[in-house]
Amino acid sequence: MTSKEKRKGTYHENWWVELFKLWGWEARKQPLSGILKDFPHDIEVRTKNVRLICESKYRAKGFALISKILRDPVVNLLLLKDKSGGAFVCFNVKNEGALKAIGIDTNKLKKLTTLHTPPK
Repeated sequence: MTSKEKRKGTYHENWWVELFKLWGWEARKQPLSGILKDFPHDIEVRTKNVRLICESKYRAKGFALISKILRDPVVNLLLLKDKSGGAFVCFNVKNEGALKAIGIDTNKLKKLTTLHTPPK
């Protein structure tokens, strides 16, 4: 990974950590971006008695299907299911309806818009 790619990855991991903290959750980047066996993947989130392990991905042009559907402000959740039984729920972190459903104070959205722009 080039230093430019590493900077972008670090930026986006920090963006997610800051967002989760705005939501009132404990969050931290995993040491060495998940290279260590005891600290898998990119981000660890703790909320109440739940520990979540997160993998962060970034694409400048978005994720075609997901981005297209979730940019529509009328759609709150994108439900994905595949033949092998995988089922996924996706939502836009700026969608007030989805945030209210998971108990997030939507007034915190104002702080989200002040997060820095990514490195080039």
